[in-house]
Amino acid sequence: MRPGIKMPLLTSESNQHSGSPKNRVSGLSMLSKRMLDNLSLVFITANILLLVPDLIYCGKLTIIIAVGAPLLFCLAVFTSLLSLERVLVIFVLAFPLLGFQPYDRHSLAFEYMAALATFSMHVMRMRRGLRQSETPVNGALSGLLVCYILLSVFSLLMLPISRIINDAIVMKLNFTSRMFSIFPTEFNYSLAGVDRLILFSLFAFEFAKAGKLIRHGRTIFLALFWGTVYSAFIGLLDFYNVLSLNWYRLAERSDVVNAFFSNRGWLAHYINITVPFVILAFIKKGRHIAATMGLFGILIVIEVALFLSGARAGWVTYPIVLILCWVAFISLSQEQKHFSFSLRTLIKAVLLMPITIAVSIAFIVYLSPIIEERGHKPPNIQQNDPNVQQNDPNSMQKIITTMDEQASATIKRSLDTGSRTSTWNDGIHVGMESPIVGLGYDSYGWQAKNLDKIVHSDFKKGTILGTMDTPHNTLIQVFVSGGIIGVILWCLLIAYIIAVCLADAVKNKNYLSLAVAISMVSAHIHGFFQDLQYVPMIWMVIFLEIGYAMSLETALLPQRLNNVVRKFIVCAFIAVTATIPIYLHLSSYRFIKDKYGVNTYMPDEDQHRYGFYSSEIIGGSRYWYSGGDAYMDVKGDNVEIPFLCPHLDADKKPVTATISIDGKPIDLLIFSKPGKLTRTYHVGAGTHRVGIKVSRLWNPIMAKVSQDLRNLGLAVGEVRCWK
Repeated sequence: MRPGIKMPLLTSESNQHSGSPKNRVSGLSMLSKRMLDNLSLVFITANILLLVPDLIYCGKLTIIIAVGAPLLFCLAVFTSLLSLERVLVIFVLAFPLLGFQPYDRHSLAFEYMAALATFSMHVMRMRRGLRQSETPVNGALSGLLVCYILLSVFSLLMLPISRIINDAIVMKLNFTSRMFSIFPTEFNYSLAGVDRLILFSLFAFEFAKAGKLIRHGRTIFLALFWGTVYSAFIGLLDFYNVLSLNWYRLAERSDVVNAFFSNRGWLAHYINITVPFVILAFIKKGRHIAATMGLFGILIVIEVALFLSGARAGWVTYPIVLILCWVAFISLSQEQKHFSFSLRTLIKAVLLMPITIAVSIAFIVYLSPIIEERGHKPPNIQQNDPNVQQNDPNSMQKIITTMDEQASATIKRSLDTGSRTSTWNDGIHVGMESPIVGLGYDSYGWQAKNLDKIVHSDFKKGTILGTMDTPHNTLIQVFVSGGIIGVILWCLLIAYIIAVCLADAVKNKNYLSLAVAISMVSAHIHGFFQDLQYVPMIWMVIFLEIGYAMSLETALLPQRLNNVVRKFIVCAFIAVTATIPIYLHLSSYRFIKDKYGVNTYMPDEDQHRYGFYSSEIIGGSRYWYSGGDAYMDVKGDNVEIPFLCPHLDADKKPVTATISIDGKPIDLLIFSKPGKLTRTYHVGAGTHRVGIKVSRLWNPIMAKVSQDLRNLGLAVGEVRCWK
């Protein structure tokens, strides 16, 4: 039994059937918990079913995942061929393969697998009779998490609810496809963000309640580290052109180590979060000295990959992580009953940190020429660099020069006003529009886009870099999402996780808890430069750690502290509930319109179009792609409407579209090739509804013309009306 975890307390049959008031209240509580259990199951199942069509549209890789992943989880749930723990290990080992933006196909596949994992844990727990009352989670931690989830859900009330409902009715199942593949510049992105938050939170709850199904979880967290190992190793092979990963990544960056990630910063973030779990590899008793040296060698490989990624946030964070890991390593050698820490241990760790980094740099300098000779061409880091002589025979000198150039450029970018500080400043400007309750969960991208269009907004006047998907800072993203209330809840949630894990490590010498605490600290140090929510895979690592922390009992912390936290949770729940009328009052962001004296704020707010994506410029004109059936309201006796067919295969399979006025079909458009048609209709005086029903949709990623996951109908241009 892992120390610090409550074991189920079995009740006698006589007590179960007792008619005392206490047991009647307990029975009512049990009923409500089962209802929540069933609602959770419905939510998880809905996510699985709604993601399948998108995965089938996305190509061979995601089709394999859509079919293969359920079979793998079924082996664990319904047979004894694979244990649930082993299946979860396979899932965790796949993490480095899926480090992409939330609207990429790889992230859709990851969310699908996460939903399957959550479903499997839930079903197995129910099949074995491990009910919620028998496998309790940490009440304080779960209470803080629930408060944060509720705040995020309530913040959606600020969105134009009636417009969302109309879009959902018109687009039907295509609406969920739109939600999962939406870009951060559209307000439906917040819906996808909340869906992801709830799904990953349910995963955390199920992981905490899994109990004996996954034993102590050590193997699962160790798999996180080994995933980093193979990712770093293959990334270095790609960097030195021994092999190529360009076929897999959606974005190519040949002068740095990316591994499987589409951004070097995400690789660095993942390394810094998962490296602390090397502690679990070092604590194995009876390990031979050669195996220990091999682990140090593996750490050097990871460090080399991190350095050659050129990610400045990773460079800043890693020395701190390394010091914390060295503190753990030194403490491992102390044969004491409890984990101990002293100033002497810290000094040793600080002195060993630069030695470790120096070894990594020496590895780069002395072994790179050997790897270079085995590659097809010189290391990518030297290509297209005017400051490095390409024909210099001294490879060592070239690499030293290049690393010096990278370091100088990093320092220069860090001090430049057009760097992170400008992005943070933009994020604060956005958040200050509603500093108490925020502007809606995960809304920075589209809020910045909207404010950028208002020339006299605080954001527009202060921005240097313009709009970006995120503010590149976790706490600023939380501030924009949920205001000061959200920041307080999130900070207390993370602080409690670190506190309870450290308490378990100190009292029970549980090094898994120590590794989780270090990892959580590392995630948020790096999160100062890169927000955690943007990459779903990295976001899931945080919830995996939250799930572990929820399996630790509250008794690990002082009773007085637990009492304070419980009182805070009650106050937080009241405060979060009180935000409902506030969010309703702020609905559709009327306060921003009033502040800046504008008539519209949300994208295409004045268009009265439903079932369309946001507008985009095509051939110099403004168009709206339909996501299936769509309609728009027009006003005027006569209307002229331009239609654009994007289907590249229309010459092989013509596309038809039925045009209706107030529900009555009046025209049939036939596209035998991609192109534009313009139609003029007499609709009569007043406001009329023009409907568009397309025979079939077209998916750019299936046509292999772009990475756009959207299912597109016709593009409809601006309507010209006259009497």
